[in-house]
Amino acid sequence: MIIQISSHRRSGTHALIDLVRSRFSIENDFFHLEDVLDWPLAKLEESSIIVKTHEPEPEKKLHHFIKLGHVSEEKAQDISDKTINIHAYRHPRNVFRSLYYFNIKGHEPVFQIPEKMLFLEFLKQEGVQDADPNENRVQFWQRCVRNWAIREDVLALKYYDIASGTEEIVNALSEHLQLAPVSHKGISQESTAIGRETTKTMGGRSLWTSESELFYEGEIDHELLQQIQIEES
Repeated sequence: MIIQISSHRRSGTHALIDLVRSRFSIENDFFHLEDVLDWPLAKLEESSIIVKTHEPEPEKKLHHFIKLGHVSEEKAQDISDKTINIHAYRHPRNVFRSLYYFNIKGHEPVFQIPEKMLFLEFLKQEGVQDADPNENRVQFWQRCVRNWAIREDVLALKYYDIASGTEEIVNALSEHLQLAPVSHKGISQESTAIGRETTKTMGGRSLWTSESELFYEGEIDHELLQQIQIEES
């Protein structure tokens, strides 16, 4: 079984990965889709693994690999049939603030931005990090959430619920995955996350200026926020 954990960046991806790793009997590492394309189907059937993705559309990456000839349509369908989806999401204001500091810090060098880039300029950036060429950061966040969080076959979990790691959340995961939870594993596991505490250490800047607010309010879909029942914190 493939447990595919999806999210927009800085939405609790690795907190969710760490929670699943610590409470269920699965492979301790996590993978990307391209890592498992060549695995025999028997291997996918006999073990449970985590695959991480930030793709805005559930089948986009698999279809991409079909076009490239990296996997057959039949094998891709088998992979899809063996995949269970969980989505981590977070209020966009918190996402953008965290991602802004994260990218300034250069935790992932390919996405690093200039230290003096204004937050408003950051929000307006087009065609970045899996987005379409004419899609700014607010529009991309909304597309990602629409395509994942409101699907009936996806277990969508809020960032702070994941971070709490309560038994209620573990039970929801157990029901969705059809796996029995285990007590916290005896061996301590290193977190898979990078850049934790970055927002706290860099949080002195005033980001939400009147110009930033005006742009954000002109782009955000408040009905979507109500639909996914999320509040800023």
